[in-house]
Amino acid sequence: STLPGTVLSAKLRLFCTDPSNSAGSVYKLADNTWSETGITWSNKPALPANPLLVMGGVTNGFWIEAELGLAAVSDGLVSFALAGGTTNSAIYSSREGANPPELVLLLATGAVSPPVVSFTGTPLAGPAPLSVSFSDTSTGSPTVWSWDFGDGSSSSAQNPTHTYAAPGTYFVILDATGPGGIGSLTRLDYVVVSPPPPTRTFVPNADARVAEGSPTKNYGIESTLRVRTQTGGSGQSFLRFDLASLSGNVLSAKLRLFCTDAGTSGGRLHAVSSAWTETGVNWNNKPVLPAASLATLGAVTLNTWVEIDVTSAISGPGLVSFGIGGGNTNTILYSSREGLNPPQLVVVTGNPGPPLAAFTGTPLSGAAPLLVAFTDQSSGATSWLWDFGDGTSSTEQNPQHLYPTTGTYTVTLQVTNAAGDDTEVRADLVSVTAPSPGGTFLPVADARANENSPNAVAGSDPALRVRQAVGGSYHAYLRFDLASLSGSVTSAKLRLFSSDGSDVAGRVFLTTGAWTEAGLNWANMPAPSGPLVTSTGTVATGAWAEFDLTSALTSPGELNLVIQSSSSNSCYYSSREGANPPELVVTIAP
Repeated sequence: STLPGTVLSAKLRLFCTDPSNSAGSVYKLADNTWSETGITWSNKPALPANPLLVMGGVTNGFWIEAELGLAAVSDGLVSFALAGGTTNSAIYSSREGANPPELVLLLATGAVSPPVVSFTGTPLAGPAPLSVSFSDTSTGSPTVWSWDFGDGSSSSAQNPTHTYAAPGTYFVILDATGPGGIGSLTRLDYVVVSPPPPTRTFVPNADARVAEGSPTKNYGIESTLRVRTQTGGSGQSFLRFDLASLSGNVLSAKLRLFCTDAGTSGGRLHAVSSAWTETGVNWNNKPVLPAASLATLGAVTLNTWVEIDVTSAISGPGLVSFGIGGGNTNTILYSSREGLNPPQLVVVTGNPGPPLAAFTGTPLSGAAPLLVAFTDQSSGATSWLWDFGDGTSSTEQNPQHLYPTTGTYTVTLQVTNAAGDDTEVRADLVSVTAPSPGGTFLPVADARANENSPNAVAGSDPALRVRQAVGGSYHAYLRFDLASLSGSVTSAKLRLFSSDGSDVAGRVFLTTGAWTEAGLNWANMPAPSGPLVTSTGTVATGAWAEFDLTSALTSPGELNLVIQSSSSNSCYYSSREGANPPELVVTIAP
C-alpha cells in the first residue's frame, strides 16, 4: 500500500527463541511473487549479492533490531530474507508465533523540510600546513554531503579532514541532501591559516655516553648514545647544542633522537649543566642529573625518531645541554652526532601575535530548556569572554550554558593574550524551540522485590536490581504519571542508568498499579499483565540501558512496569532516589 509520509527510518525487529553467536544477514528481495504456503528450498527467491546488514550474536528471549536504511522500503510489497549465520542455528518467532516479526517505520507526514545544515571544524586557525577535521552536525537525516573547502578542494565524506597548504582565509560550504531536499550552509572567513613560523634545526656540538662499569673511560667519539640502569653497569648519555645564532622568541622546541636498539623504556630526559667536554666526560665527572626530568620516554622502536618536547628548557641564545638516564636493564641505543642520524634540536621562533578567535557549540538547536556545551577553538588565547546572547556571560574557556526560553541567540567570543585580542560573532547560532508536548518523565514510585527475602521492602533504596536465579531472583517496579500526556506518541524510551552491568539489561512487562513504593515486596508484588513489551541485551557499568516502550503508550494516565531478567548475573540500576534516576523520554507528533 501507499505509505502516508516520507520514510525517515526503517527497522526490522525479530524475537529470538533459540540463541546463536551469529544472528544472520538481512537481504532485500527483488522478487515478491513467493507465497507462504508454496515456498521451498528449490523455488525460493534468489538472494542479492550483498546483504543490507550482517547481524552479530543474538540472545534467547530478546528482540534483535536491524536498521535497514531508507532504500530498503517503498510503497507496496517489500520482502526480506534471513540467511547466513553459522552452524549454530538462530531461531526467531514467525508471524504465527507469540512475538511476530515487526517492521517499524518512522514517517514524516506532510511536507518534509530539507536538512538544516550545520557543521564544526577544529582547529580553525594556525600556521600552514593546517589540518582541519570537519564534523557534520546537520539535522533532517541527510544522506549525501558535498563540501567546498574554499581552496579549490572538495569532499563527499560526512566528516572529512582537509589540509590547507597555503596561508590565507578560507570559506567553507556544506550542501547536505536528505528526504526533504538539499540544505546548504556557507561560513565565510571560517578557517584562518597563517604563514609557517621560522624553524631552525640544530645538531649537537658535543655528545657522549658514560659507563658505570668503566668510570674513567671516555666514549665521546662513538657513533651511539646508550641508556641503561643496572647495578654496577648503568649507562647515561649527554648532548650539548650551541644556540648562539638563535634569534626571536622561542615558540616551541623538540629534541629528536634516532633509535638504533629498541626497548620498553627509552629513559628520562633532564636539563643539565654545560660544563663538560665531549672528549673528557666520564662516569666520575659527568653532570648531575637533577631530580626533576623534562620527559620520560616510554617504549622506543628500532629505526624510528623519538621526539621530546623541550620548549621549557630553551630560553634563548647560548649553550643548552641534556642528559638521558633511567631506563631499565634492556640497553637502549640512539645515534650520536658521529652516527648516520645525528640528534636534532628543532626550534620554532617568532613573535607571538594576537590570538585568533574560533569556537563551536553542541547542540545548536532543540527544545527549551536547551543546554549547550561551547568549545573554544581559538589559537594563542590566554583569556576568554563569552556573551551568550541572552544577557549572560562567562570567562571559562569551555563553558556550558542553559537557554531556558525560546528564541534565536547570537553568541560572541572575545579572546585575548599579551599581544592583543580578537572576536568572533556567530549570528543566530543557537535556536531554541518551544518544549515538546512530550518530554522526559521521572518515576513517581519505584522499588525492587527480593525472592530470598520475600517480606523485605526496599522502596527507598537508591538502587534497583534485576536477576533470574532459583531462590534468588530480583524484579524491579516503576510507575510513571503520564496524565499530562496529549497527542500521538511517536516514540517512548525507558532509560535506566547501570551502576553494575550485566549480559542482560532486562525484560520489560506491563503490570497493574496494585503496589506501593513503601509496601512492595516479593510476597505481594503484582505479576505481569501482558506479554513481553521489549528487552535489551548487554549493558555496561556506567552506561544507560534503553528500552523501546512506544507500543506500550496508548493513552494518558498511569504507567506501571515490571523489569525482570533472564540472567543470573545481576544488573543494578539507579532508582529515583539515586544519582541518575530512571527516565521515560516521550516524543509527540507535531
